[in-house]
Amino acid sequence: MSSKLSVDEELLNLLLNHRDAKYGKIIKTIIDSCKWTIKVFDSNIIKIGCKYKTIKEWEDWFNNSTEEFDTKRSDPEFDIIYKSYLEAKDELIKLI
Repeated sequence: MSSKLSVDEELLNLLLNHRDAKYGKIIKTIIDSCKWTIKVFDSNIIKIGCKYKTIKEWEDWFNNSTEEFDTKRSDPEFDIIYKSYLEAKDELIKLI
C-alpha cells in the first residue's frame, strides 16, 4: 500500500495550509481529543474545526453566547470540545 497522497489530497492540503498561513505559524495542533482538529497559532489565534478566534473571542463565545456551529451545546461532545479548547488556551497563554 502506497503512502503517497493523491493529487486531490495534495491540492486539498495546500489549500488548507494556505488558508491557515494568514494566521501565522502553527505552534500546536491538538488532535484526537475531540471531533475537531484544534490549532494554536503564534498570532494568538485558536482554530477549532474551521472557526478562527482569539482567546477573548472564544471565551465570549463559550461563556456568553448561545450561538451554535455544528455541535449543539447540549451534545456531550460540546464539553469535550470545550476541554480541548482549554488545553489549547493553556498552550497559547504559556507563550504570551
